[in-house]
Amino acid sequence: RQAVPALTRLAESDPCLPARRLAACALGQIGPGAVAAIGTLIDLLDCEDSRLRAIAGASLARIGPRARAR
Repeated sequence: RQAVPALTRLAESDPCLPARRLAACALGQIGPGAVAAIGTLIDLLDCEDSRLRAIAGASLARIGPRARAR
């Protein structure tokens, strides 16, 4: 959980696309403890990169019902 703020920043704005993908995936691995990243993951659903969109969607699913409520 301590990594959530740093991973969120990486996922939303790192210039390296693979780093953004890994950060978004890691947020999903944290699961419900990454609830603070929901807004960023939702924003990533509009990203041009289809892989990052898919990872963001999967991460939201792993966070659980709290992600659907937003």
